[in-house]
Amino acid sequence: MKQQTFIFILLTIAFGQTFGQSAYKTVYKKLETKKFYSVGLSSKTINGEETFEVNNNKVSKSVYYIYKSTLKNLETCCPCILKSYDEYNVLLKEAVSCTDCGVGYYKEFYANGQVRISGHYKENPTENWDNISSRGYCSVPDGQWIYYNELGTILYSEYWKDGNFIKQIPEQNKTEIWKVELNLNGESVNQKTLTPNQLKDLIITPKFKNTNRDNVNLTIEFQVSAIGRKYLKLKFTLDSFKLFNLNNVLLENGFKAQDKISYSLMILNNQTYIANFYLNILADLPMSTDTVLNTIDSSKIVANNTDFYLVNSIDPTKKVKLVPKIAYELNYEDNNEDSLIEQKTVTLQGYIMNLNKTSINYEISTELISLKFKNGFQSWTENDYTSFDYSGNNLRSIN
Repeated sequence: MKQQTFIFILLTIAFGQTFGQSAYKTVYKKLETKKFYSVGLSSKTINGEETFEVNNNKVSKSVYYIYKSTLKNLETCCPCILKSYDEYNVLLKEAVSCTDCGVGYYKEFYANGQVRISGHYKENPTENWDNISSRGYCSVPDGQWIYYNELGTILYSEYWKDGNFIKQIPEQNKTEIWKVELNLNGESVNQKTLTPNQLKDLIITPKFKNTNRDNVNLTIEFQVSAIGRKYLKLKFTLDSFKLFNLNNVLLENGFKAQDKISYSLMILNNQTYIANFYLNILADLPMSTDTVLNTIDSSKIVANNTDFYLVNSIDPTKKVKLVPKIAYELNYEDNNEDSLIEQKTVTLQGYIMNLNKTSINYEISTELISLKFKNGFQSWTENDYTSFDYSGNNLRSIN
């Protein structure tokens, strides 16, 4: 069985692009308005039969590719007015955006058309749209944000200044965390190099919008990844994290000093992600003197005394021995039955789970699908399976 799953949260649909300008005061002029649909897409091939879905509802192949082929529209919005609709053509949001960054006014709507939230993100007056996130122009709340009920009555307001929360009037009777600070010895961990032993001394400080603290249950998810090593996702309470010995975990899983290791510390409240920090940690690991072939687990090999290789079909002298529990990047041309598509290329990163004489069973970490259309158009889709639970859909059988 071959299964391919694509998840898109914001997909552009090029249905009628107009030029308009909001009534809000703005530094921008003649912003283009683009319509797009906030939907999830998936396609599956089981026993040679293809099925296509939009938000888990089956659709025709032509409808599916209308959505998929227009992803470029979002990428070229910088800045523009983005209008987001659901699959039933109900307006969800309207915002001045640069791709997925809010850079001006923002409005969110109820299903009956009433405004649910109205506010403003910091604008970019420089006309330079390079690296706007690092320059402080990506979805930075600024000024008054107003929340309404479905009848259009104001419920409450929030006030922000350059991304910092000021106050909520009137205060709401619910726990709301708008920011989490991660400090070591009173200083932010950003740009700091930590040792594994310092992890226990990290101070996690949630910042609340009001005085309500009735629904706070903070936990930690710690992720470790490196090419050629097992991907680790470890969960802790705040207290158990202070007992976490990172160096021992790395050694137990075969990490070496040469590995380029990425560390991510995620904060959750009641199992909902509220903050993510990428840490720079200098672990005390030995230098590697072994070759990759020494990591073979013979009990995982399907056939005793059998080695498996990926062999280049044009030049058979180019081959790679397949070893269980080692991360590989696989790049191949997939079968294509669409008359509009000239070439479909798939790049997978992940781990080989099983081998036999005809197929590879592969657990995917990331997936990149590139399409080259016969009219010259090109599009791509990238899926990250490490941050979400796909309930087994990240397992792939490859011929």
